[in-house]
Amino acid sequence: MKKLSIITVCKNDAENLEKTILSVASQSFKDFEFLIIDGASNDNSIDIINKYKSHITKFVSEPDTGIFNAQNKGISLSEGEYICFLNAGDYFTNNEILRIVFDKKPHADIVYGDINYKFNNGLIYRKKSFKKLTQLKFLVESLPHPSCFIKKSVFEKIGLMDENFKMTSDYEFFIRAIIKYKCSTQYIPIPIAVFNLEGLSSKYEHSDQAKTERINIHQKYIDQKILRFFGLFRLPILFLFKKLRYLFYLLKSIIYKRFTWLSK
Repeated sequence: MKKLSIITVCKNDAENLEKTILSVASQSFKDFEFLIIDGASNDNSIDIINKYKSHITKFVSEPDTGIFNAQNKGISLSEGEYICFLNAGDYFTNNEILRIVFDKKPHADIVYGDINYKFNNGLIYRKKSFKKLTQLKFLVESLPHPSCFIKKSVFEKIGLMDENFKMTSDYEFFIRAIIKYKCSTQYIPIPIAVFNLEGLSSKYEHSDQAKTERINIHQKYIDQKILRFFGLFRLPILFLFKKLRYLFYLLKSIIYKRFTWLSK
């Protein structure tokens, strides 16, 4: 059994797909399988996949009903101990990152780190994940799935991605796994992947649907007392746990970028 299954979901995104494939292929850590689940692309994605087929363990190209349907196909085909979802356009922060992670002997059901967001102006913003995951913190934000390593046994125990949630199934999965089923977690405080801000869930036109889905998820899994508390103090909680943290790490990113530029 391989230590890791990397699952990349794509559709008509050849340019970004190549970046993702190269990121995976260049890893010094090699104890993984690489699966690409393509949604019947009609651009040159298949040509890109064939170009790098020596680095790809399994490949499927067929119609699907959405990102999470494709991810579920990948889970079913995977054979690794851990699973990482690295969708087209996302990529690992460097060529050594998987070696660094697995040198730490991860053991928890869900192992996670930080995520880097890359803006159009080239600025890299490191988004820190919470060290301790609680119901209240899940009301603020989810885990970044490209920076997560989930044991396949977790999916076998609690089920796959719930495809009823078209925009937020990963969010629902993490809450279900950690809050309902008490799956163990392990935080590694390093940025593991760079997230593509052009993805489906990041687009403004889908924000209303995502908001509705999140409300349904909260009603299903979050304690009513915590929901009432969050409702009463929503603005200060979001300011403290999200906005203030965002500004702090954004400032650090800007300073680091300027320092790097000046030092060259």
